[in-house]
Amino acid sequence: MNIAGRRLAYLLLLPELVLLLGLVAYPFLYAIFVSFTNRVVGNAGEFVGFANFAYLAQTPSFWAAVNNTIVLVVVTDILKLIIGLGLALLVNQRFPARGLFRSFLMLPWAMPAFVAFLTWRVMYQPIGGGLNLILTHTGIWPDVIDWLGQRETAMPAVIVATVWRGFPFWFISLLAALQTIPVELYEAARVDGAGPVQRFRAVTWPAIRPVVIVTTLLSSIWTANSFENIWLLTQGGPSDATMIFPVLAYFGMQTQRLGEAAAVSVAMLPVLAVLVFAATALMQDDDA
Repeated sequence: MNIAGRRLAYLLLLPELVLLLGLVAYPFLYAIFVSFTNRVVGNAGEFVGFANFAYLAQTPSFWAAVNNTIVLVVVTDILKLIIGLGLALLVNQRFPARGLFRSFLMLPWAMPAFVAFLTWRVMYQPIGGGLNLILTHTGIWPDVIDWLGQRETAMPAVIVATVWRGFPFWFISLLAALQTIPVELYEAARVDGAGPVQRFRAVTWPAIRPVVIVTTLLSSIWTANSFENIWLLTQGGPSDATMIFPVLAYFGMQTQRLGEAAAVSVAMLPVLAVLVFAATALMQDDDA
């Protein structure tokens, strides 16, 4: 490429570079800077080093957020993988009204998160909630359960609603990966005497593994940064039983302590960085 062509290429890339610097790099670096200050609303504050992080380390709510975020991400990803893969394997087969069934499965993902989690909140209501009505009227459980008001049931209730909302993304991603697998591979495996489990291990899983890795990475990041599910259902309660990083940062914003709120967000970076590096390493192993 000659000099004029290189200049044109750089010129065409310039708008994208400006957008990345202005919308991604600057807010990211500025949030890190604010986390090292005691800034509050209306006051720029002073540089305090790691004081905000030291304060967070002594706060029970912070460690509750660490534990709850890990539990929420790990459990929901496992359940989404199981449900999404199972449904993808089912829909990948030919049966009547397959397209209608596929569209029906996408409804939770298509529904606005605000509407979805408010609906689950109504279902979880101790008095008049759909779930309690089903359990009491059928005799499965005669006592009314305060699903969102008890420490024992609050996180499982949030996990169920989060999985319901998020499994269609896994389903459609894995279904797209399954449809790229040549039918000849399965036919060859059948000729060799491979059963359904052996065909899955030898043909299906190696083909969809890169998609599973990428989907796990994206889902983990989205779940770790989720806000609507916790805020609309429990607001982090009861007694920090469902507190996660974004909600804890929001409470910091409400108290106008911007430095501490930024420190909460920055404290998430090592975890997310580990996820990104792990996914990248696994994908590189697949390409090797």
